[in-house]
Amino acid sequence: MTPPNSFNPAPAALEGLRVLELATLYAAPAIGAALGDFGADVVKVEPPHGDPLRRLSPDTWLLTARNKRSFSIDFKSEAGLAELAALADIADCILVNQPLRILKRWGVSYEQVRKRNPRVVYVSVSTYGASGPLAGVVGNGSIGEAFGGFTNLNGLAETGPLLTSLPVGDFLASLSGIIGTLAACYWRDARGGDGQFVDISMYEPILALLGSSLAGWVPGTPPPMRNGGLIDGTTPRRTYHTADGEWVVVSGPTDQQVARLLPLIGADSPGDLERFGSSAARARHAGDLDQLVESWIQQHPVTHVLTAMRDARIPCSQVQDLEAIVNNKHIRERQSLYALGDGGEQRFLPSPIPSMSKTPGRVAHAATPAGHDTEVIRKQWLANLTDPV
Repeated sequence: MTPPNSFNPAPAALEGLRVLELATLYAAPAIGAALGDFGADVVKVEPPHGDPLRRLSPDTWLLTARNKRSFSIDFKSEAGLAELAALADIADCILVNQPLRILKRWGVSYEQVRKRNPRVVYVSVSTYGASGPLAGVVGNGSIGEAFGGFTNLNGLAETGPLLTSLPVGDFLASLSGIIGTLAACYWRDARGGDGQFVDISMYEPILALLGSSLAGWVPGTPPPMRNGGLIDGTTPRRTYHTADGEWVVVSGPTDQQVARLLPLIGADSPGDLERFGSSAARARHAGDLDQLVESWIQQHPVTHVLTAMRDARIPCSQVQDLEAIVNNKHIRERQSLYALGDGGEQRFLPSPIPSMSKTPGRVAHAATPAGHDTEVIRKQWLANLTDPV
């Protein structure tokens, strides 16, 4: 699996969009990487010794630094800050996650930049957002997960709240930032609008994830708590152990799906239909149905379970680890992953999403060394700088 569409001559959807990235860690740089996938010219500004993420998490760096050019600046020198201001003055979009006091010291806060570049789409990523009592309080994606309520709902009923082993808060914040950036650019470029400030917090996308829980809770009643992945009214829906030691997930809670499931597991007697045939009835007998599904799955190997469930049009998947994912035929044929390196140690990264028929995303190049593109960017972005530094 090579980088998808690396040599595809199809036009890039965001070609010509100049993005200046003044951010580190995951969420904000992930926005820049996604914009770069679809053709934006993303210039990542780094100190001379490079972004700290290069050393803190080389694996995350591979993911978030793709399709970007590196511009090296001495943030402690007047000449470096003059170049930074010049880059900001001609950027279409600016991505930041630095504290406001630092951005002001650099001369590139939103209020400073918009006076010189009123068309700029300025995307700010922070834990609590740019307003409110907690604006400016230090945090990260894990803190956003906790503050937004996701951590409280993650885990088993008998355990305390658990963080996930995945950067859920960062990833959701980056998706929110991508949407905000593109919406602001469309309003400016297609609708004749102006630039604007796009305020991305790391807890508000978590609130969106909890939307159905919020909508179903009545103030004054006990709030939802951890239940090991179960969701009220969605039986069957959980992981099950097969006869050959594999795990599958079955999620088929609608009346139509359950109607096809019951004869499959031998539970379609008149009494079974009365207990499980409707959502209201299943809510009263959810545990009984879950046990019947579990018992049937435990009697069969994973290949039989998958085939039988899919033939009955009941959503079911094997629980895949990374090795299974890399070798999965469907994932390979869709080029959902791409490989870095040939032979020896090979690394895999997710391909650009979403898939698009006429302007597909592409990985033009992997992460580059710190400052690798400084001189080229000076010629291309700063050619008209009146007082070259």
